[in-house]
Amino acid sequence: MLVQAHYCEWLDERGYHGTDWFPHDVKVREAGASGARTRFETLVLLGRKPALVPDETRMDGINAGRKTIPLARFDKKRTAQGVECLRSYRTEWDEKARAFKQTPAHNWASHGADGWRYLSISWRAPMREPEPEEKPAGVALPYLTMDQFMEIEDSFSKRPDRT
Repeated sequence: MLVQAHYCEWLDERGYHGTDWFPHDVKVREAGASGARTRFETLVLLGRKPALVPDETRMDGINAGRKTIPLARFDKKRTAQGVECLRSYRTEWDEKARAFKQTPAHNWASHGADGWRYLSISWRAPMREPEPEEKPAGVALPYLTMDQFMEIEDSFSKRPDRT
């Protein structure tokens, strides 16, 4: 938890207070001092707002990454390593099948490229229309006052008989 706390403080100091997007493995339980909490739960306890990257196929994510590149502006110095990861991310040639493999090569460029893929999938998510808030069908009986209960009873007695 100390490592997560350090990075959460780092983000707070720089004014990053929005949604923090994470891949599915943020739901993995961590054994140890945190009492087998998930990373997601730890982030919430540290005051962050974690969210899961929408679940897309790897190829959909790669295509989203390709479409996002022309919309992005890269700081030459600060993003040099990330840009090099994107340039080096590629599939492997399968000599036996004489075709490219279906999955990209897992090498030093994978993590940076995966980060870009996750960003490309999730950056539009906040722009989606909010889903309508569902209103409960009624009030739970234990929370009703006697007057409220009697009003409900009166409304039933005024309905036409449906038999």
